[in-house]
Amino acid sequence: MRSWSSDQVGTWLASIGLEQYAAKFEENAMDGNALLSVDDQGMREIGITVVGHRIKLQKELDGFKRAAASAKKTETLLTFNQHYWCWH
Repeated sequence: MRSWSSDQVGTWLASIGLEQYAAKFEENAMDGNALLSVDDQGMREIGITVVGHRIKLQKELDGFKRAAASAKKTETLLTFNQHYWCWH
């Protein structure tokens, strides 16, 4: 997700039923990295005025963040195990 272009962000927004905001995200240069950093205030500034839409977007982003954190932990553990077994 971090490497997504703003066009890919728009495609993702459409996939979660928030395609009406794709143009606003594009206008504000919201790529994947920026998307992962956006907070409620940022969503308001972009033009997401409907509270339910901000909540939905935040829940989706939280899911991505949890998945990314889990993947990073797994990657760290695998890297550690590879180094451990190489030396023993």
